[in-house]
Amino acid sequence: MHCVCASGRAYSLPPHTPVRHVYRHGKQFNTIQNLKDATKDEWDAITEVELKTLVASMPNRVIEVIQKNGGETNYL
Repeated sequence: MHCVCASGRAYSLPPHTPVRHVYRHGKQFNTIQNLKDATKDEWDAITEVELKTLVASMPNRVIEVIQKNGGETNYL
């Protein structure tokens, strides 16, 4: 999934981000509350093990972002 941030720079969402799952298969939402509920459901589905793995990987990710001057990283 490709997005554009406020600065106009394009970026890709990591494959395991809850936002990506909320919009899978091009899903559209009829109300803001439906979108909020779907987002909360996806966040709630993340396990403690997944969170600990992501937290443990942050130092290396930050280093990679710095080395690439904020460009695309190899995060999967």
